[in-house]
Amino acid sequence: MKRLFLIFISALICGVVALTGCNSENEPKMFPTEGLYVIGAKSGNITAGNNAENLIFTCDNIVSFDITTGEIVFAENKVNNVISRVSLHSELHFFIDDKPVFSPPIRIHHGWVSSNDDFDLQFRTDGITVYLTDAYMNIDSLPAVERESIRVEIETNKERRRKELEVFIRYLSDAGKVLDRSGMETVWSLRAMGSIITENQDSIATISAANILVFTEDDIISFNLTTNEIVFNEITKTRISNYPMLTLFFNNERLFEEYISVLQETSNNQRAEGVMFIMRDSKIFLETRNTSQRSKNDFDILIKFLSDIGKTIEK
Repeated sequence: MKRLFLIFISALICGVVALTGCNSENEPKMFPTEGLYVIGAKSGNITAGNNAENLIFTCDNIVSFDITTGEIVFAENKVNNVISRVSLHSELHFFIDDKPVFSPPIRIHHGWVSSNDDFDLQFRTDGITVYLTDAYMNIDSLPAVERESIRVEIETNKERRRKELEVFIRYLSDAGKVLDRSGMETVWSLRAMGSIITENQDSIATISAANILVFTEDDIISFNLTTNEIVFNEITKTRISNYPMLTLFFNNERLFEEYISVLQETSNNQRAEGVMFIMRDSKIFLETRNTSQRSKNDFDILIKFLSDIGKTIEK
């Protein structure tokens, strides 16, 4: 009889738990209440403490934040999940200890095409790398009458975001996750900077300033003296492919008087001239066709430098 009573009590307790939703498996997932976390949204405000289906990432998922380039590096086992979640939203809400960091929230952009409608800090991803940056704003293609007012808007946004970024960077710095490479232009001997081509309403092409760091000598694995193939890792190759033009600097002086075109090899560009990165069969080749004597001399300077740092091969 006692055993039947215990069974009855156990069943009654389970029933009450089920009815009151106290089963931990049925509890709604909640946002964190401490530390840094980021919530995705289509639009509108997100309030901390709601259901966490839209939780994108937390500080624990971050390996580093580069305050020079704005690149956020995530843990290898988390990056695909983060980028997949980002793709479902249009803006990100950052919180530290339940307090918003950025107001208004940060808009999400996919790819590296410059925007002429978002003149604020942006969250950028190409599906592999992630940046928190304001480097992709472009006003050169806008009518002159609009540029001055937009410049004022940009400066206002930068000042507001500067204070907010200080809070974000200070938190990550305390967590040991800040990478500070400011001033390292003098440390890197070789830098490739990316440019973007945009067209205005009159179909006039404009080349943006070369202000996006694409690669340095540290990213070059080898240069083949026989085939002119430059070997990079996959992330750097993807980054290069996203820019139609590169500008190369050696010891802070520009190499090659013309832009370096980044081209996929096709029958249409086999007659192209100048200095080019040709992408062929998932490989990258540096080619010079009908270039000036200066560019030929600069090419020799580049090869000598790569040879001096042990990155040339001959086979």
